[in-house]
Amino acid sequence: LADEFGDRIKKIYAIDNDAESIRFATRRYTHPKITFTEGDAMHYQAPEKLNTIVSLETLEHLEDPTGFIQHMASQLVTGGRFIASVPITPSMDANPYHLHDFTIRRFKKMFTDAGMYEIDSIIQQQPYSIFSIMKKEEERSKDLRKNIAGYYLRNPGKLLLRLKSLVRDGWNNKYIVTAFQKL
Repeated sequence: LADEFGDRIKKIYAIDNDAESIRFATRRYTHPKITFTEGDAMHYQAPEKLNTIVSLETLEHLEDPTGFIQHMASQLVTGGRFIASVPITPSMDANPYHLHDFTIRRFKKMFTDAGMYEIDSIIQQQPYSIFSIMKKEEERSKDLRKNIAGYYLRNPGKLLLRLKSLVRDGWNNKYIVTAFQKL
């Protein structure tokens, strides 16, 4: 970090509620400017105001993503930045760990409601093969929801979202990455 960013980065606080992830990160990413903390980010209080927050593909896993954004944004300095990403194609049907599906509009509104404005966004596409997934050839296939047909029977709206996505996006998962700035 020091070589690449010089003195611009004073400290990095990394939070995760999974003890094994923190142990791995502590062993793998050693640097005196990084502090790893096992804990719930919904209750995390930084020791100082933050200049930048990065949350990549985590919001869909949280029970209260809006509350998380508001809590973390309150810890930003005025002019501080919050960089975040989420899937914008349906994902709750296939991924049992996803608690929310997001549209671009809903995603951005959570941040504007927290007193932030958009600086820039990009859309990433990740093609997938339904045949590779069904054959469990891809590593990510191992965590897919079991009995997806039963899920669709209990949640027909999610099936309609998936079909709409297939027509609109084809065999692609799409993600939005956006940088917001605190007013």
